[in-house]
Amino acid sequence: MTLTIRHRDGATTVFLSVSKGLLAPSFQGGTAQIRINGGKPVTYTLSAAANGRGNLLFFDAGQQLLRQVRGAKTMAVQVKVVGQHLNEIRFNAAGLRWNHPPDKQ
Repeated sequence: MTLTIRHRDGATTVFLSVSKGLLAPSFQGGTAQIRINGGKPVTYTLSAAANGRGNLLFFDAGQQLLRQVRGAKTMAVQVKVVGQHLNEIRFNAAGLRWNHPPDKQ
C-alpha cells in the first residue's frame, strides 16, 4: 500500500493505492482509521477514484489529515482490502520534506 500526497494545479490531494488487489470500499466509498504517533485512531471518510479504478481511495478530508501528518513521526492506517485481513500499515512520517504549504480550506 502506498500513501500519496499530490500537489497539482494549486490543490493537494491525499490517496491510498495498492499495486495488487482492490480496496474494498472502492465502489461505494468507505473509511480508514488513522493513528498519528500511536495516539487514538481517527476515522477519515474515503471516496473512490472518479475513473473507477478499484485500487485507489481518496481521503475526503485530506487537508485535515495533512495538518496531522506534518508534525508526526509515525502514521498507521487501517483500511479493508478485498481478500485480506484488516491490517495496520505503518508509515514513517519523520523527515518528510514539505515543498508546499497546506492548502487553506
